[in-house]
Amino acid sequence: MFDPTAYENIKVVLEGEVYDHDLKNEIHVLERNDWVNLADLSRKFQMILAARSDKQGLVQCNVELTADFQQLAAEWFPLKKESGANFMITFTISTPLNEILQKRLTKLLNQQFQHRFTCDFFVKISSEEQIQSYFQLKKLQPITEKSIEIVALLTEQVVEILQEIYRLVVQQ
Repeated sequence: MFDPTAYENIKVVLEGEVYDHDLKNEIHVLERNDWVNLADLSRKFQMILAARSDKQGLVQCNVELTADFQQLAAEWFPLKKESGANFMITFTISTPLNEILQKRLTKLLNQQFQHRFTCDFFVKISSEEQIQSYFQLKKLQPITEKSIEIVALLTEQVVEILQEIYRLVVQQ
């Protein structure tokens, strides 16, 4: 048996919270990935979600936890970096957004996650000229075992915002 790291404990809580919302039929989990990079000893956990009512695949949400070697090693050695995990949320919209809706969504995300996340917006156009818009939110401070209770609150916010973004995109 091994002693799980703070990253592992946070990952289990996040995964449980997401699947609870899936069981309540609020969202649908599209994909789950758990990576270990043996070259730099980092970890990455990702879940991709969609609103249950989104049958066209217009809006997806990527919830991601990462931990680098220093965060993992901080549990065993006195390092400057605290053990825990970095948290990032990316909303992907697979239909063109008008400027008004893009500004409205940026304002909504900044209000919901103010002072705790950075929010970036970018657009990708594929070679087939398919347009995808991305809103990427990165938590400023890592989640630690001391702050693990925030995972339930963040998951609740993510589900609510995902449903709201889908509703606004459909109305556009």
